[in-house]
Amino acid sequence: MCAAAALELDPTLTWALTERGLAHRQAGHYEQAREDLERAVEADPEDLDITFEKLMLDTVEGGLEACAEQWSQLLASPVSPPDEVATRFLGLLRVLLLEPESGVAEATEEFLFANPDHEAITDALAYLTELAAVGDGVADRARQCRQLIVERALE
Repeated sequence: MCAAAALELDPTLTWALTERGLAHRQAGHYEQAREDLERAVEADPEDLDITFEKLMLDTVEGGLEACAEQWSQLLASPVSPPDEVATRFLGLLRVLLLEPESGVAEATEEFLFANPDHEAITDALAYLTELAAVGDGVADRARQCRQLIVERALE
């Protein structure tokens, strides 16, 4: 069932609000994305996935500088349940967003070492595409990382 149909049946479903908010954000419909993601965060403020998606929106709209402290807190949180690919992806984001002195190529290899499946690669590329538009020095690192993942996927 798609998120929109699920929300017609139950407008409080946090997973559906999050998915629709993500789709709106990636389509550039930031106002609609904000409405959905804020409702989802309000319904479940402890869900780190929802917090992540809202923070991506805040970063895309307002730039990294406005969100750096929030990213620092979120990226210090353990992945629950433990997931090697998710943990390595968050490590990659830490390098891209918070550690500009660290090597993007090394962080990308570390992420790929976990052998992410097609869905994880697709998700990572989508997030990197969004971050490539942010500026704040993040854009170049995100583009470099995205290119390295694409090259590796074509091998």
